[in-house]
Amino acid sequence: MAVERGLPDSPEVLRLAMLNTASIGLYPNLVRRRELLQPALGKPVAGVVAMFRTFAAGTPTTLVVDGVRHKLWILYVGRGRYYPRDHAPLVRPVLDDGVFDLRLITADESFARLRLLWSVLTGTVATSRITHLSESSSIRVEPGTPAWSLRWTARSCRASAASSSRSCPGP
Repeated sequence: MAVERGLPDSPEVLRLAMLNTASIGLYPNLVRRRELLQPALGKPVAGVVAMFRTFAAGTPTTLVVDGVRHKLWILYVGRGRYYPRDHAPLVRPVLDDGVFDLRLITADESFARLRLLWSVLTGTVATSRITHLSESSSIRVEPGTPAWSLRWTARSCRASAASSSRSCPGP
């Protein structure tokens, strides 16, 4: 992201790389299926049908998230806090609070598919043992077998329009 201000021949430029959202696991397939079904069924019904189809056909991915090994259906990382605080991130009032919204749907528990189905049908996804919601200023993701790793660090970072100062540490 680049922000410029000042005169056209000598602008002041602030450059900042920013993670908006990232997901690992079945979430991208779920979204693709929902979008294909949405014109015929509407978004809410298409979402439920897509979820059942995606989780019926999919397999969990083994990852190490912040040092803890999980079999995951979905790992979702969003910049800023999402609301409501359940499985579906819908509203995000701010992006610059220095927090990542982390959402994991795990297959660690026995009968994970059945637990997921039951929690969706009963509206208890947010309190299910397979759902993990948290906030963090950083996250480290590694494969179940060492080959690569990802590390994201969130910072509250604002460029002041009234001055040339940045309230963001680092480069």
